[in-house]
Amino acid sequence: MYFFKSLHPLKLQNTQFGFANLVGLGAALLFLMLLVISNDISLRALGIRRWKSLQRWTYAALALTAAHGIAYQMTEKRHLPWVLVFTAVIIAVSATQVVGFIQVQRRTDHGQGD
Repeated sequence: MYFFKSLHPLKLQNTQFGFANLVGLGAALLFLMLLVISNDISLRALGIRRWKSLQRWTYAALALTAAHGIAYQMTEKRHLPWVLVFTAVIIAVSATQVVGFIQVQRRTDHGQGD
């Protein structure tokens, strides 16, 4: 059972495997929400500010995805090359996000907007 240790009485998995599953579920639900609102109709219905604030949940989804991946790497006792590849991908994606954030901040500070 991926999420529960037992059904009667209902008990959540309190192992690293259970943690990885729950964090992965959280990331998947966030990405699903982002997918649902990633269209022009949602943008018009929510307004730009509210839509953008919801889109910023991407950062939480990325963090949950990284935690999920790390927990599974440890649970499955992956070989070092796979762990390094996963780590490199997470670092690359995170670095790209930081660079993009800095560029937007610089444009905003200089009055150009985003």
